[in-house]
Amino acid sequence: KVWPEINEWFETNRYISRGGIYPFLHSIPDALPTPPEGYDEDSARALLAAYPSDDIPEDQKISIVVTQLEAFADLSRATDRITGADPYAEFHALLEESYHGTLLPNVFAGGTIDTERCVLTGFSALENFRRPSWSYARYFEGQGYTVEGAHAGYEAFYNRLNVNENLGVPGYRFIENYFSEFFSGIPGDDVLLPDIAEHALSAMASAPVFSFNVTYQNHGPYASDSALFSEPFVPQGDLSDSDYRIVNNYLFGIRDTGGQMAAMADSFRAVDEPVILVFFGDHKPWLGEQSITYASLCIDITSDSDDAFYHYYATDYLFWANDAAKEVLGNDFTGIGPDISPCFLMNVLFEKCGWEGPGYTKLTDTVLDAVPMLHTSGRYLLDGTLTDSLPADRQNLVTQMEQVQYYLTQDAGGIHP
Repeated sequence: KVWPEINEWFETNRYISRGGIYPFLHSIPDALPTPPEGYDEDSARALLAAYPSDDIPEDQKISIVVTQLEAFADLSRATDRITGADPYAEFHALLEESYHGTLLPNVFAGGTIDTERCVLTGFSALENFRRPSWSYARYFEGQGYTVEGAHAGYEAFYNRLNVNENLGVPGYRFIENYFSEFFSGIPGDDVLLPDIAEHALSAMASAPVFSFNVTYQNHGPYASDSALFSEPFVPQGDLSDSDYRIVNNYLFGIRDTGGQMAAMADSFRAVDEPVILVFFGDHKPWLGEQSITYASLCIDITSDSDDAFYHYYATDYLFWANDAAKEVLGNDFTGIGPDISPCFLMNVLFEKCGWEGPGYTKLTDTVLDAVPMLHTSGRYLLDGTLTDSLPADRQNLVTQMEQVQYYLTQDAGGIHP
């Protein structure tokens, strides 16, 4: 029987459609998570206890508005074939006003929640989050912040409704419970980003805000048989008709996103309340079967070179601060930041804000300083060089981080100072 309410793209719906035995059998591995080798609960608790948490000073409690940008990547860093109108003009102008750097997610063309939850938790390896767990949202809530957020998609995508609750971000705005009241379909960035700003500005009137949001615009696949653009960003040249439309349709959406980011910054530019906007891309876009469009743009993502690794994974992150935030924190929030894994994004933000932060941040600061990228492909960034192995002292730091991560998700009850 085909159930009309079942959606094949929702994980929980797929389990429902297969009856009782399938989900029971397939849930066993998740129900019994595997601890890191050598894990000991008491030792992990002691490791974390060595780094006591600090509060944010009352006069520095500024609002933080975080937005993960679906498939947003600056292809102009990897190809010289974007010779038409510049789709990144407003984005690049915003970078000049911001502290920004390169993010190296674990995923390519999908797996959005890996980047999303690595940033929110600071974890390099993710659990299923079927129970309350540590997150930065919990830390900010404990500091008296209003915690909220939105996703321009359905609540069942990646089980965000339940997982966000377990990560300390309740009351999330989704299509079902919010956007459908005034918008038909999946909201684009022209709807979502102004809405994020409106809700944050409203909440900031009574308390500082930690807002964590996820876009949907620029999600692939991109149309290969029709053109959204009127003037191409990449001339056709020797591109096939399909590749020509795919890449230009992608860049058409990216240009719009850049403009919406700039408009969002403008909405906070002159307000008296201090705020920092955090933007980052979750992964590179899908550009055709077997990545053929990347090859057409002469972007190498298949070789074993370091450049190909960056072309395959690298996205951008930026911290934009309004004048009020710059004055409060004594920092102009411009310049180039380090190349990092998503799990370290909040570490870099706390460092720029001058906050000591929670104990987990202090512990992972030691890893960030030694190994700023931990990648599920088995590669690391060590002293500016990609490598697949670490010296014993740095491997020990990574191991300690993994032990504490497991403790926070499984044995700490979701709440830890």
